[in-house]
Amino acid sequence: MIGKTDVQKFIQSARATIVLCAAVALASLTGCTAQTDAAKPAQSPPNILFILVDDVGWNDVGYHGSEIATPNIDALAESGVKLERSYVFPICSPTRAALMTGQNPLKYGIDSPMALDGTLPLDLTLLPEHLKSAGYDTWLVGKWHLGHKEAASRPNARGFDHSYGLLNGWVDHYTHVFNGGLDWQRNGKPVREEGHTTALLTREAEGLLDRHDGDNPFFLYMAYDAPHTPLQFIDGVAKSYPEIADMDRRVYAEMMTDLDSHIGQLVSKLEVKGLMENTLIVLMSDNGGAKPLGSSNMPLKGGKGAGFDGGLRTPALISWRGHIAPNQVLDEPVFIQNWAPTLLEAAGIDNADAQFDGVSHWPLIKNNAQNYTPQLIAIAGPQSKAVFLWPYKYVRHTPRFETTTTTALYNIVDDPTEKTDITAKLPKIAKQLAVHLAQYDGIESMAESGPRPESIFQKEDGSYDYNIRLPETRAPWIEADKKDPK
Repeated sequence: MIGKTDVQKFIQSARATIVLCAAVALASLTGCTAQTDAAKPAQSPPNILFILVDDVGWNDVGYHGSEIATPNIDALAESGVKLERSYVFPICSPTRAALMTGQNPLKYGIDSPMALDGTLPLDLTLLPEHLKSAGYDTWLVGKWHLGHKEAASRPNARGFDHSYGLLNGWVDHYTHVFNGGLDWQRNGKPVREEGHTTALLTREAEGLLDRHDGDNPFFLYMAYDAPHTPLQFIDGVAKSYPEIADMDRRVYAEMMTDLDSHIGQLVSKLEVKGLMENTLIVLMSDNGGAKPLGSSNMPLKGGKGAGFDGGLRTPALISWRGHIAPNQVLDEPVFIQNWAPTLLEAAGIDNADAQFDGVSHWPLIKNNAQNYTPQLIAIAGPQSKAVFLWPYKYVRHTPRFETTTTTALYNIVDDPTEKTDITAKLPKIAKQLAVHLAQYDGIESMAESGPRPESIFQKEDGSYDYNIRLPETRAPWIEADKKDPK
């Protein structure tokens, strides 16, 4: 591994060589041979910044034509590849589990927001553990939502050198309270501090970058919890939206623009530190937007929780200055469980022995190859199960609060808004995909129970209280976990 001191020595040596060559050339005109390319230090593995935002819909970013201003996200998208067929699970925990494991989380019953006593199987090797073994410094800043009832299931035991943020699915953005208890921690200890979660998470990441000595590459998993519920007014928001009549959409737009500003702040820190040339940046949402909470997935069908593309297909991009050409669009599908092997290949790390269900998309992304090899990919959420065999998608859907289940087969390249069921035209494909999906039906779900989070923030008339501040009424979650690990 080449450290900062080595680089400084090389620069000093190169400067000395140039001066010597110039002197000899002037004296004798015989020339001088400078240090060859073979003697230069090799390119180090890239830093990896993986930004996972929470509940951002297809129509919630500027480069998709949204009325919401996201200039920093737009600039990142223009600097690399817009992944226009990025597919995730339609809900938080399964997407995060697929990213961390490179496996399909349905095998483990992770098909919904994880229950308070749920956890990723402890015998799985996670993405940060692979990277740490290869010499990376590994940091989680933000939302975990993959288990916390025992120390072995928390981020610091799953490959992260440093973790900061929330362990459950959401918190009050200002009081950092989840269901009565403080859910804000740093490396396993509760933290009480003032500020909005988006600002605090950005500040933590900036501090890590400032203290990083550069000897090792870093993996920063930046898992923002915004603009997930609760919808709350932003103190000192940079841009308001009086032209948006729907108040839920207006507050959501302010939260989204505030998030975009902090993403820009984080990228600026990389620039100041001279890290952009060797930092691979990925940005995506963990699921489609929640339409009743101000988000928009137009023109796609459905939203968060559903197996239609409005719940599964989210804004996404990848950028790596000098390595990935700017202003590109990739229209081939990129699935969430393929990111672990993709990042490892991009970093030059052998993962032949890793137990991944996913395969690397790196050649597809790096070369903008547009030649995807179809995989059978099953995805599920609280309302739907879906399975892909590109370009076909089979959906089994049960609407919330209903018991009637419908099924349909779509060609989502020819029919991206999923209007036409083609089961009758292609019954064999529909049956093949239905059979593949059925293998997950008997697996017990780790799904949480209880009221929907948004109901906590509603007034009696059903509208949302954008000024709400949830009080602490019990011990912090991580302290309670220590007392009652089961």
